[in-house]
Amino acid sequence: MAGYMGFGMARWIYTQRPRKAFSKGRSKLSCNTLPTFNRKFKLQPSKRSDHLYIVMSLLLIGLFCFTVYSKSPKIVTHSQQIELEKKAVN
Repeated sequence: MAGYMGFGMARWIYTQRPRKAFSKGRSKLSCNTLPTFNRKFKLQPSKRSDHLYIVMSLLLIGLFCFTVYSKSPKIVTHSQQIELEKKAVN
């Protein structure tokens, strides 16, 4: 036996034999019986993407930028205060 049969594996999988190097494999028969030249494809309009994700991401980025912009003076003054305290201790 060449392989393990468990987990619902099909018989043709676990009974396969190793093939010779650089050899072509047997072509499997396709279940599609319709010849390719008879197929007809219908042109369809592309699906419109929902712009909700774009709008929500822009709103979140805008909110983040506004928060950073509004909090930056407080952060700068706080870091300057800490630097002054460090210099006073040394």
